[in-house]
Amino acid sequence: MAKLNKAARSHNVRIVRPDSEVFIVGGNSLFRAAQNLGVTIPAWSIRCPIVVDALVKAHIEDFKFPMLFEIAASEGGLDGGYTGLTIERLFDYVVDTNVALGNVGEKAMPIVVHRDHNTIKNEDGIPKAIAIGVKGIEMGVTSMSIDASHHGNADDVQKTATLCRKIVDGIMEKFPKWYFKFMGLELEVRDVGSDKTTSAEELVKFGKLLRSFGYEHFAIAAHTGTRHGNFEVDPKELRAAMEEGKKGLQILRAEGINVYGTVQHGTTGVNYDLLHFVPEFGGVKANVATGFQNVVLGLEVDPKNGKAIEPKINVNGKSVTWSTKDPNHGISEGLWKHIEEECFRRGWFGNDLKKIHLPFNGAIAEEYRTNKKIRDRIDQEIHAYAKHFVDAFGIKGKNPAFLASIEEDVRNGMYAEGPERKVFVMAGTDADEVKGGD
Repeated sequence: MAKLNKAARSHNVRIVRPDSEVFIVGGNSLFRAAQNLGVTIPAWSIRCPIVVDALVKAHIEDFKFPMLFEIAASEGGLDGGYTGLTIERLFDYVVDTNVALGNVGEKAMPIVVHRDHNTIKNEDGIPKAIAIGVKGIEMGVTSMSIDASHHGNADDVQKTATLCRKIVDGIMEKFPKWYFKFMGLELEVRDVGSDKTTSAEELVKFGKLLRSFGYEHFAIAAHTGTRHGNFEVDPKELRAAMEEGKKGLQILRAEGINVYGTVQHGTTGVNYDLLHFVPEFGGVKANVATGFQNVVLGLEVDPKNGKAIEPKINVNGKSVTWSTKDPNHGISEGLWKHIEEECFRRGWFGNDLKKIHLPFNGAIAEEYRTNKKIRDRIDQEIHAYAKHFVDAFGIKGKNPAFLASIEEDVRNGMYAEGPERKVFVMAGTDADEVKGGD
């Protein structure tokens, strides 16, 4: 295992942390293994750093499969976004926490740090998006997402793909081409906030365009019936949209286009008993974000899905949604009171509650470190919440299978330094060889 840890450690990570025994691998290793195993990787989205502590403990004690931590550009861009977590700070926190908790060396579970939602609305945003992507790879990111679907006409798949290409190619220019055989690539065709879901035809067109650009392997983030934040999902719409996604994947794979699977955004409002749809309909990755915020803050939630219960209240003559704190869960009532006062002062209601992370992450971390009662209950509650996804996604205990797949990646040259590399393709398609210089 120690030998594999060294052989499969991504090249950019070797530069950033040359002596680290934390086992950070390329996103392609996890995506390829997950698709072939028929499981979904839960992407733990980190707005509050203490969630990392709780999840690493849960993986070591119970979950036993590779970890994927991520942060979106809005959550933690070049300036730290609304969390204060730049990608460098998140990477360092993930590595240092795994060291502190003992997930290192021969017994280490693999880890991917993913830069999520690198989003633009038009071509003016391309230079910043490239800078965000480059900075991420320089800091140790081994997987990334590009979202160019916000340009004003989500139906224009050609434009979305073209904008994606300009960003991805701009990032690729800064690194050896062989980096992008281990680097995970997730590209978004229609944002989950769009007024309609992604059709199979759209997904197929998007996949074909990406392949025509020379991209050999990638995952596609599609609008398959969910939304970001505390929004409840309609089960019939969810199933119908996911069926469209699976149909699109089947068409692409039949034509030899190497799509790892779809990526599910906005899982907080999905009832726990419906989460099994994600792997069944071809989801290779599913983002989990707002639910952790609800757990850390100790909000009253719908027991079916972890969505915060947000009744309407009147503030200065205006009707707004506000969350109710459960005194027996999450952070202390005293700390919540300070957060509540700040939110009312600034007008942070509904989905804007996420903005509390920048001013309060430090206080939340301090309480977590110094108050055992609070720390233990947050750890237990994050473990319990995450377990819903782990069980539904069929991934618990799969670390040995992932390690075997990573060993295959090493043998086939995914992590070799140099211009000639084997392309990794989906189960049931044929691999070929590609050559290219740095």
